[in-house]
Amino acid sequence: MGDKGNPRIAVGYGCLLMLISFIVFYFSIESIIGVIIGIVFIDVGIQGVHISNQTRVYSLLPEARNRLNTVFMSFSFLGTAAGSAYGLFLWKLGGWHAVAIGCAVLALLALTVYAVTYKSSRP
Repeated sequence: MGDKGNPRIAVGYGCLLMLISFIVFYFSIESIIGVIIGIVFIDVGIQGVHISNQTRVYSLLPEARNRLNTVFMSFSFLGTAAGSAYGLFLWKLGGWHAVAIGCAVLALLALTVYAVTYKSSRP
């Protein structure tokens, strides 16, 4: 989707899949099938967002791909580390349901930012 058209659209679908995965996780505290479905949704969503954003970054300045990738992956690592700390905080606060709700709120926030910036970036 990102290669054939606008990779930004794939980012929106990825954020939506992440939101759906946390909803599935919330209701799947005792269901291994639900957890597996949630894992598939979150993995496809995160990978879609990551690859689409990499595609967008690489298109900025093709001759500087190595430098851009270093910056992109450094911030990706920082975001992943912050997300892990946030998840641990939520787990301590309220366990499985707190993590699912807290992460769903972040996914919803990402979708909101996406929607607002998508409207303003269209010609």
